[in-house]
Amino acid sequence: MKSFIFTKKVIILIIILGLYHASQVVDPLITHEDIIRRNAIAEEENVWTDINEKASILCKTHNSQKIRYCFWRKDPQHNNLEVFPHEGQIIPGYVHYGDGFDRGDCGITIEKVQEEDFGNWMCDLITETETLLGQVALTRWEIPPLSLKPEILRKEEFKSLRDSESVADTPRASQNIRNITCCIEPLGKPPPSVHFKIGSIIIARSTLVHFTDESKRECVVWNDAVFTHRDNGHTLRCEMTHISFKKNSSDIYDSVRLNVEFPPNLENLLEDNTIVIGNLEGGFDILVNVHANPYPHLNLTLESKGDNKGPAEIMESARSHNIHTYRTNTSDEKVEVLVRLFDVKKMQDGDKITLFASNLLGKANVTFTFVAEEFKINDTLSVVLFITISLLLLAIIFIVIAWIIGDRRRRSSNLTTITSLKYAANRVSSGDYRTADEIAPVI
Repeated sequence: MKSFIFTKKVIILIIILGLYHASQVVDPLITHEDIIRRNAIAEEENVWTDINEKASILCKTHNSQKIRYCFWRKDPQHNNLEVFPHEGQIIPGYVHYGDGFDRGDCGITIEKVQEEDFGNWMCDLITETETLLGQVALTRWEIPPLSLKPEILRKEEFKSLRDSESVADTPRASQNIRNITCCIEPLGKPPPSVHFKIGSIIIARSTLVHFTDESKRECVVWNDAVFTHRDNGHTLRCEMTHISFKKNSSDIYDSVRLNVEFPPNLENLLEDNTIVIGNLEGGFDILVNVHANPYPHLNLTLESKGDNKGPAEIMESARSHNIHTYRTNTSDEKVEVLVRLFDVKKMQDGDKITLFASNLLGKANVTFTFVAEEFKINDTLSVVLFITISLLLLAIIFIVIAWIIGDRRRRSSNLTTITSLKYAANRVSSGDYRTADEIAPVI
């Protein structure tokens, strides 16, 4: 049965070969004098695949010059299998691949690779003015052993990283730069490769340098790597990839947890630092998130105008001055501080509560100021004053407009009087009026 199928393939290929040579003879556009020979461009010079896998090989012309004829042939040393695909034509087990002859592409896809398909494939691309020859190797891969695993070197360096944003432009900035190296044994064909990833983000290959170490291991180094507080707690992974792995497979890796130290940063969940006493009844909660690594030292003080004139420390989990404070939702880098006032009316105008947070890298604080209801009264007075000024301006505008209208009326009246006098003078000069009694009614 297999011999029959092979014979059928050979017959089809002979027919296509005959058609190809016939076209060469009758085509007057291509002569031996016109042909210029040079190398075709291979999409990949070595295509790795395996038995029953799908594989594609492609040659293309320079500057996407249009192809008139194209054929592939297998090296005679490998079972003498010859294939001559034309654009859009399908040979059993082989289909055309690429963007087509009009764009200078000639390729084939082997739908199920067999043993006889491995080896060197030759492509001939024939255009109006030249013939281009190319070669692509179809090579069988070897899957790396399951025990193979990449290794991140010098993991101890990740125990004391500093936030690059907080140490920038300081003498400690250079202490935060790392050259991270990961290596793997070159087992399998082709040898496996490795790359770095933080969370779901793959580090750009342009920042990596590949080399072979003294033990002949394949290595990659990420030079001048820096980290910020946003990387703290994330996992840096060195993942192994191989051409035989399914796409996006990342089951084989070495990892290290990033410990990035940074100074405290306080997030006021109230948004406003001013608390109006008159607007509140009963209890009141102040909530602050403190972000820091290493874990910060916290201190809360009350500065009151009452009995205690100076700042007084409020002990954690102890009621003092009507205030109870404790921590919730504590993690490695975040602590949530809740300050609870049981009766806010006991706070006086001008009282202040300040939360301090500090660690080895720095400190930060946030202050909440209590104000009486008069603060709102002042706001009301400001609104009334604004309305009064606005009404005054409108009154001035109306007065100016009235004056302009009156002035225009006066000018119009004066013009009418002058016109009447001129008219009367003309009548007198012409003898129409002889006495003052006759002129008065006209004026």
